[in-house]
Amino acid sequence: MAAVQSVIPADETHDHGLHPDNSLNSVQKALALLNALASVGSKAGLTDLARRVGIPKSTAYRLLSVLTDAGIVERRGTDYLLGLRLFELGAATSRPASLNLRERALPFLEDLYEQTHQTVNLGILEGDEVLYIEKIFGHRSPTTPSHVGGRLPASCVALGKAMLAFSGPGIVRRLASQPLAAMTSRSTIQPGLLLNELKAARASGVAFDREGAELGLTCVAAPIFDVDKHVVAAVSVSSSSFHFDEKVHARAVVRAAHMISTTVMPWLEPQRTQPNRD
Repeated sequence: MAAVQSVIPADETHDHGLHPDNSLNSVQKALALLNALASVGSKAGLTDLARRVGIPKSTAYRLLSVLTDAGIVERRGTDYLLGLRLFELGAATSRPASLNLRERALPFLEDLYEQTHQTVNLGILEGDEVLYIEKIFGHRSPTTPSHVGGRLPASCVALGKAMLAFSGPGIVRRLASQPLAAMTSRSTIQPGLLLNELKAARASGVAFDREGAELGLTCVAAPIFDVDKHVVAAVSVSSSSFHFDEKVHARAVVRAAHMISTTVMPWLEPQRTQPNRD
């Protein structure tokens, strides 16, 4: 028994995070731990995770043990990282529209990559953020802050601006009425400037991120529309600012977005409206 006690943090006996009366609280803490691991993007230690979530090490230890047993978290030495079970759960999520879009759009994303040999991204708008659902890395790709399953402020990235430009005025007005996120010194943080960028994007059909998400990285995006002409996603090409070709990359991304809008979205429409037969 002493050997077991030696690996349990000292404050474990004073915490009741998994008591039935605290089950909801425990679920919230477990989700917070998963979010913390996702934000780290790699492995993290017990002390770091407990600090990020703001809970005792004993609670973090017990919850991580449960998550590890379920395969949701993996333990490597003294560190933890997200497990493959999360991938399985994500693949089974009941969001067929975005998942089918990702799968059906992939050939067009690959075509776009072949045309540009730069990094290609596919994302959807969720609130004030862009959720990245697919990414193809280009040759000699510079460091990018995005990854599949990750989120970035919509006002900082070309994908977000392309979708905001064709979203309802209420969405844009709400975003512009609050402080805008700043990822770099070149991020658009002035509401008036953002509105001007969105106006230009509506006129040209493309939106730009000129080092607003990562210094040295430039990106151009175009919106994807459903059969009712509502914006549902966006596709982008990003490269180092030195190798970025505005005309070539903009033309290629507009073509890809048009092909996905006219070829993939009509096929997805019956899937979106099909009743649940379960």
